[in-house]
Amino acid sequence: MKYEKMCNEILPLVGGRENISDCFNCMTRLRIVVDDLDKVDREGLKKVQGIMGINVVGNQVQCIIGQNAETVCAEFCELNHLTKKATISDPDAEKADKKTEKGFKGVINAMVDAMSNCIQPILQLMITGGMIKFLYTLLGPVMLGVISEESELYRILYIVGEASMYFTPIYLGYTAAKYFNVSVGLGMLMGGIMCYPDLVAIGSGSVESFHVFGIPMTLTTYTSSFIPIILCVWIMSYIERFLKKIVPDMLKMMLVGTLTILIMLPIGLCVVGPLGNIIGNAISNAFVSLPSILGPVGLAIICILYPILIIFGIHVPVAMASLPAFFANGYDQTIWIADALQHYSCYGICLAYMLKAKTKEDRALGASSFVSAALGGVVEPAMYGIEIPNRILLVIQLLATGVAGLVGGIFGLKFYIYGSTTFLCFLDFVGPGMNLVVGIACCIIAFVCAFAGAFLFGKIGKKEA
Repeated sequence: MKYEKMCNEILPLVGGRENISDCFNCMTRLRIVVDDLDKVDREGLKKVQGIMGINVVGNQVQCIIGQNAETVCAEFCELNHLTKKATISDPDAEKADKKTEKGFKGVINAMVDAMSNCIQPILQLMITGGMIKFLYTLLGPVMLGVISEESELYRILYIVGEASMYFTPIYLGYTAAKYFNVSVGLGMLMGGIMCYPDLVAIGSGSVESFHVFGIPMTLTTYTSSFIPIILCVWIMSYIERFLKKIVPDMLKMMLVGTLTILIMLPIGLCVVGPLGNIIGNAISNAFVSLPSILGPVGLAIICILYPILIIFGIHVPVAMASLPAFFANGYDQTIWIADALQHYSCYGICLAYMLKAKTKEDRALGASSFVSAALGGVVEPAMYGIEIPNRILLVIQLLATGVAGLVGGIFGLKFYIYGSTTFLCFLDFVGPGMNLVVGIACCIIAFVCAFAGAFLFGKIGKKEA
């Protein structure tokens, strides 16, 4: 077993097998429920190689392991003849966590943790999609021109690359169902509904209006979105649990799922989904007006906030909202500049993480995230896999992008070309005068500041408790 030594060291430090009443894991922690906390050697646990920290909630000892928590838990349970539970958050533990951290900070942390735990399982999917996108971008007419957009090779690579993000609601329907303890079939079905071609066509404006059980539905689409499906599954968890309590046992298999989906249709399609777009539109309007009000500082603020929008999956509606002005003026001075600069700050974070990492797993994570961002233009793996678990790195990226944006605002930087999102996105600044030079300088500033900050101050491979 790969983690047998670690597991054997943990056992006596938690009071032995007779002191363990339960054992399971979340995405990053081995959670051991003990009968007597006085028998737990907390300082000893902190010294075990592979454990990044200890958190105690009630009678639950949480060993912060990282992305290998599920494997460690499986081996620990097998070695000690324990029954391993599914990789979901324990309801009692979640309630205890909320008691220890109340108020606005507690709400924000709960939201970030939910997003992270739902999205981390599909990191491999996003990295793979990013690499495929890089292949058809490299070989296609945008770069080398080896294959045309009409060729079969380009088309199949394009299908794979787009599918990695287009059906995100289905993928997250599964992971969110695991996290919120919902029947995974229902979570995936809700995601499939959001991606179904007829609903996409309706949301794209193929009809003037549409109603769900007589309730008017806002015409919008959910493909490639994150927040709507996670919110839907969260709400669904309460509905399903309530129905399981009131529906007779002999009818549960037939009615619980059916009633849950029927109840969720108007909630999800008429309330929760459109709410994400309302938030996105409000933010985009605020973004567009900031530079005209605050000058260079306005662009700096946009650059600081933009990575946060990516984390919450609402950057697409914000960016799309700015396209009419972009096409009308022939350039952009807000969102698309922030998007380009955050790519370079992300490269700096990934490279520093990879070089400073102490374990093979962390180095591999840094390398794969760097390649996915720089060559595939997909930054989500770095954000969800590296920055959220190590939040000081997220703060460093925000500041590095903001500094680069401030310099760009001072020199009147403009974004002219709606093109690559890879490391070649500096070419999007090709335009009159010295704009390209300023754009390249800002990209370098974003990269250097992020790399230096992460290398000097980043807690690589450690997750904050």
